[in-house]
Amino acid sequence: LLGACTESFWLVYALQALFIIGLRIRHSWAISKGTPTQPGMMLYYLDLCWIANFMLAFSFMAVLVEVLEERFLGSRRVGALNARAVSQAPTAGLIASLIATGPLGWSVFVLPCKMVLHDIANYANTWIHLWPVFTTLSLRWA
Repeated sequence: LLGACTESFWLVYALQALFIIGLRIRHSWAISKGTPTQPGMMLYYLDLCWIANFMLAFSFMAVLVEVLEERFLGSRRVGALNARAVSQAPTAGLIASLIATGPLGWSVFVLPCKMVLHDIANYANTWIHLWPVFTTLSLRWA
């Protein structure tokens, strides 16, 4: 997928972000409410890795809403704000690429990231560090 369809790799990331981030937050919320020893489990999402993924997923979802609106409605009422925000901030893509290929990319080698597909905690940990690298590089190659 990365080599064959580089122009639509961001779409796969955006859809996976909805699923994986939502499932991971639900899992952490259940852990923090169930055990009184970990009340600050939700503060874990203020880490750079999670904030970068939230911002990247939000920007891709804004672009997706804009594309779907223009394609099916033929107007730009809802996504007009998103279009202006994305087109008037060209350095945002550079900053996102630098963060993704810098700290997020190298943390895969430094942190204990395990690709365990049946455990959402380990899978989400690997996903938030590895997929932004692939996504920003695919945008650069497209």
